[in-house]
Amino acid sequence: MNIETTRQRVLSVTRLLRLNGFKEEALELDTLVDKIERTNDDIDTLISRIRRMCHIKYLGDLHVEGVSFDEWLGLLESVKSSLPLTENE
Repeated sequence: MNIETTRQRVLSVTRLLRLNGFKEEALELDTLVDKIERTNDDIDTLISRIRRMCHIKYLGDLHVEGVSFDEWLGLLESVKSSLPLTENE
């Protein structure tokens, strides 16, 4: 896993979330990536949480102005694809 690639992709998502008033969701994503960078404890759980948040039924359900629906789903998918699969997936 290249954490810098993931960080850049998450940054694109969180920027749009904040611009659209979804500050709590943006903060949660930022916090999860920060935890992955700082710790080796329970990384699979952190990765699974990010992958779940980027699902079409979670963040994909939000109306985000500034990008089309397809572009938004593409951004979320790019975050998911930058993460390795965990043992639970």
